[in-house]
Amino acid sequence: YILCVLFLRLKKNKFFNYGYAVVMMHPHEFSLYSDGSYKNKVNQTQIEQLSLLIDKIKKENLKIVLIKEIENFDKPQLTKNTQNKSKEEKKEIPNCNCVAFRMDNIQDFYINDVQNAAISKFGEKNAPLTISIIGQFFGSDPKAVNLIKEKIQNGVPLRIANRGWEYVDHAIFDKEKQAASIKKTNDKIFQVLQVKSTTFTPPLDSFNKDTVEAANQNKMRYFSASIARDPPPHTNSLKHVPSTALFA
Repeated sequence: YILCVLFLRLKKNKFFNYGYAVVMMHPHEFSLYSDGSYKNKVNQTQIEQLSLLIDKIKKENLKIVLIKEIENFDKPQLTKNTQNKSKEEKKEIPNCNCVAFRMDNIQDFYINDVQNAAISKFGEKNAPLTISIIGQFFGSDPKAVNLIKEKIQNGVPLRIANRGWEYVDHAIFDKEKQAASIKKTNDKIFQVLQVKSTTFTPPLDSFNKDTVEAANQNKMRYFSASIARDPPPHTNSLKHVPSTALFA
């Protein structure tokens, strides 16, 4: 698989330019494709390649973490050690050198067997995963909902991100409508899963100043779009953790 083959090369090159990597995935990337559409049948080759990728990362002694666990986003900076005021000893903050996986567009009924297989593979590998939920289309499918509930209750490192109420470009809305979309989705996530989401991943990776303010208004702490649309430096109070690579 291309990403697996290139992983070691990317690691030494641009993969860790920001001190971390976030790999973005979608459930349909693990399904069989025929007659012009994705089928609710698991592509075992793709699942095996995901497993291989997770193993490769671990063999490199890199941490696989949740998005919220990425703390040092930029290259190392020198800071003064305040514990010893007599000696202004300088100390280097290490890069995260870690990888986070983000699976977007989790929803009811659409290829739910495939979606569950991909999420379950992370559980089998004890590898953290952040999934983003589309609020309007989540909560009515027992097959999709029960698996996520089970993982959360069993302590699997699975965290829930907010993908907005509908899968549409939020930048076309004013701030009030964007804030309402985030709030409705947070309310739905809590209603169904009894967890609070602190990460917002704007649909289509599209956003504007109002999107960021709407996320802040809803007390989101992390903002994850794509590195192409959200490169550093980041100047607002949100912690920006954009995706830096695609699985497919």
